[in-house]
Amino acid sequence: MKLILITGSKSVDDEAEIITRMFEEGLPTLHLRKHRWRTHETDLFIKKIPKHFHNRMVLHYHHILAAKYTLKGIHLSKEHLERKWKYRWLQFRLKLKFHSLSKSSSVYSLKRAYEIQSDNFNYVFIGNLFNNITGEFMNEYSRENISALIKSRSDLRWVARGGCTPSVIQKCKELGFYGIAFQSWVWNHQNPIERLKIIMKEFQNAGIEIK
Repeated sequence: MKLILITGSKSVDDEAEIITRMFEEGLPTLHLRKHRWRTHETDLFIKKIPKHFHNRMVLHYHHILAAKYTLKGIHLSKEHLERKWKYRWLQFRLKLKFHSLSKSSSVYSLKRAYEIQSDNFNYVFIGNLFNNITGEFMNEYSRENISALIKSRSDLRWVARGGCTPSVIQKCKELGFYGIAFQSWVWNHQNPIERLKIIMKEFQNAGIEIK
């Protein structure tokens, strides 16, 4: 199962150093999501990460930097996809440099989950899925309708997002999720590296291979 960590939108002290340590601990994929940063700020941040870890990083904004660095991929929001021609040109430019570039997107309702086109996405986040205290499904979501979605939209690989903690790992495995994306449970703690280790240990306890 894919383990993804999404950065918080706000900066954290020594964030580049923390993320580098996380990569050293085995974090396979990081989504860099900083919507307030300008291109040059994102550029400077990437430079702080050792080059041999760049291929584990996915950009949510300033996608053109994926052509400058050997990054893992780009994440396209609904707003990005609505500007279709601009992003088709960007993707064409990126393909000139990379034979394979991960491409992901997000949905925030069951309606949108059934409407989104596959568009060669490697995976799609669905959220906000869980209550981060109880681990129960939020709002319109339930075990039954999420299971039905994963089976009926098998053309897409689904990643659970929103309120994800170690307590939902087994549930996500049973439902057939392709992966789980963690964010607040890690970054809202004083020691995010230890939180990542707990997640990885729980994957191991559940007999799940981390991808």
